[in-house]
Amino acid sequence: DFSPIDVPSTRRSFQEILDAWIQQVDPADFNQGLMDLGATICTPKKPDCGRCPLGPHCIAYRDNTVDQLPVKSKKIKRRTVYHHFFLIGTETGMLIIRKRPAKGLWASLWEIPNLAVSEATWKAPTLDGYVLEGDFKHVFTHLDMMIKVYRGPTFPEAASDSDQLIKFSTRDKYAFSRAVLKIFERYLPGIY
Repeated sequence: DFSPIDVPSTRRSFQEILDAWIQQVDPADFNQGLMDLGATICTPKKPDCGRCPLGPHCIAYRDNTVDQLPVKSKKIKRRTVYHHFFLIGTETGMLIIRKRPAKGLWASLWEIPNLAVSEATWKAPTLDGYVLEGDFKHVFTHLDMMIKVYRGPTFPEAASDSDQLIKFSTRDKYAFSRAVLKIFERYLPGIY
């Protein structure tokens, strides 16, 4: 079977096969034997199929595909993106928020105004007219988002159609991403 071994459905299939075999012997002995077999004979780099007691049951040995197994899923190459997030209106207990698009990252969640920026822009020490509150890395399965948080009177780009000015105390009525909640916790401690 050329299904990736690190996929849940494949693991379930193997578990069903092993469950049938394990019922015939002491489970502790079976597990120890399987671990010993994997450590000494059925190794990924140099399997010694001629000495393997499971040879008569081994499909990879029968089909001469031992060198092609096990198959693992291809790793997703991680990438890094850079964002500036803006806390606008917080001096008055208000906050500008906007709704994200229905597709993509954080689909349909609410967020504070932000800009995707280049690495060079992100690394710049200041942003004219704004106070840098801090920065942090937010980790996803497929990317790292480097976030800088600024406080200021206005957003540096045109307003979005979905922009809303809300009382910060009503924020629980809106679904925010974990990254935005981290911003609230870290940079608005007095009112969070």
